[in-house]
Amino acid sequence: MTGRLGYAVNNWLFFGKGGWAWAGFDGNSSSFSVAGVNTSNATNSDTRDGWTLGAGVEWGFLPHWSAKLEYDYVKFNTANFNTTSTNVATGVATSLARSATSDLSEVKLGVAYRF
Repeated sequence: MTGRLGYAVNNWLFFGKGGWAWAGFDGNSSSFSVAGVNTSNATNSDTRDGWTLGAGVEWGFLPHWSAKLEYDYVKFNTANFNTTSTNVATGVATSLARSATSDLSEVKLGVAYRF
């Protein structure tokens, strides 16, 4: 969810934006011995909050039509969580503490029609 603030010149809009971001993350991992034997599998799932900043330009090229080029950077908060790992040979499940950080760069190109 973002807000956008810009400066218009003729049919051009130069803008910056910022706001709140959230996303769901799922992870799966496997551990292997030196011989290549799968020794354990782990899964985890998490929804994280974060923030986003971006900038772009929008051009009104015909009445009701515009084209947009935009760059957004999204940074998610660090997640500290427990993941369950199951030993393939014994079936024993253990809980392991993990930490993850994520960020994202997006380039968007679009065309819009306004009614």
